[in-house]
Amino acid sequence: MKRIAFRVEHLRSFLKGVLAGGVVVVGFVLLLPRVTVYAQSGLSDDELFNRAYNFYPTNCVDAALYLKAYMERNPVRMAQSSEHAKEVYDALAYCVGRLNEAVDDAEQLKQCRAQSAQAGVKQSGLTVNPPTLRASTAPPVKSYPLVCRGGDNLVFTYLSSSPFLPKPQLQIAFDKATYRAGYQREYIGSFQAGQCAWLDRSVASSEPDKILFADPVVQTDGFGIIWRDWRVQSVGFGHLASLQSSGKYGQFDVYNDQRGHFIATAIQYCTPGPDQAAFFVDWDYKGQCVVKDIGRYDNAEQMGIPNDTLSSVKVGANVRVVICMHGGQTDCVRVDDDNPNLSKSYLGPYSMNDQVTSFRVEKR
Repeated sequence: MKRIAFRVEHLRSFLKGVLAGGVVVVGFVLLLPRVTVYAQSGLSDDELFNRAYNFYPTNCVDAALYLKAYMERNPVRMAQSSEHAKEVYDALAYCVGRLNEAVDDAEQLKQCRAQSAQAGVKQSGLTVNPPTLRASTAPPVKSYPLVCRGGDNLVFTYLSSSPFLPKPQLQIAFDKATYRAGYQREYIGSFQAGQCAWLDRSVASSEPDKILFADPVVQTDGFGIIWRDWRVQSVGFGHLASLQSSGKYGQFDVYNDQRGHFIATAIQYCTPGPDQAAFFVDWDYKGQCVVKDIGRYDNAEQMGIPNDTLSSVKVGANVRVVICMHGGQTDCVRVDDDNPNLSKSYLGPYSMNDQVTSFRVEKR
């Protein structure tokens, strides 16, 4: 990463602007592009904060840059924790104050790093101790499940970078459904192709209509893309590509970045439609999975997952599932609702977890 080339008049402008009115305001010329570069660097949010933490308070030049970049990158995090926001702001204010004392002339500026590394800086005859900046104060951003129906109005676009991250990303633009999805996805049958909604309500008019997917949520290094009319026609990885079909559904854990996008933090693969069920080889709807329509599946090849591996099931609103311990649909247990752990479903004394050899999906 390039070192910052300062000029005294620009730094003075920055120092005045950054504390103007008791809030962080960008009031500088030369330093602004550098802070923006830091904020849009390949560093994660935690890496930006940790670099600032490691420089603070002995190297206020770099600490101030990383702190300001972290604040620019994370309006959501800052808003969610007033305690964390105050610590970040106080640390930045401290460093700005130390730098302000160090820029009486260009020669002092060159010695800025050496001076800021000294223990304590005198101000009005007193030694000023740096305010505390704790390493563990950054709270995780909370994500919420958004359910989408695939189809033509779900528009895939490849981005080489975005304000969220300067790395390859996939953006999905969607229409907002007028219905909520329902906690059991019972209302998604009313969705039109390309519509999305929260479990408990529709997406508000003030909320974004685009989702950004980036590493590590999706492996962008593996993108295989076919373009037509500046739109992505085919995406070369698994479940997201299937959402170009109106018969497929997806569920994503997302948060609002307050910049016009939902940011995906997790993808729930294998989201069943109203007349489908999803089968997972691990508890809590994880691991290898498959979505099946109404029908009978008598062996591993037909089931689409290995024999004796089924551990959790999601059931569509209009169907129920019958799971069977043996082939040919014998020794069976009915599952009417989502079940995250089949070890709690029994056939006599035997748990059904990792014991299913055949199953069927049938109308309720």
